[in-house]
Amino acid sequence: MLYAPPSAVNKTDNPKSDKTPQFRKNIYTQEIKNFILGKIESGEMTQAEVIREYSIPKSTLHRWIQKKI
Repeated sequence: MLYAPPSAVNKTDNPKSDKTPQFRKNIYTQEIKNFILGKIESGEMTQAEVIREYSIPKSTLHRWIQKKI
């Protein structure tokens, strides 16, 4: 006998076809941004220290600094 793979169970059950939009949760509140930018502006921490300590992506931190100016 030849092997035949099982047929697809339900192809219409696709999570991308939901009508409700999927939003990304913003985990950085304005208070957190101000706290971190305050540490940089006061000289208490450097940008590299903030990136290492709080695990914030470098591009995100640079974007915050640009918007602050």
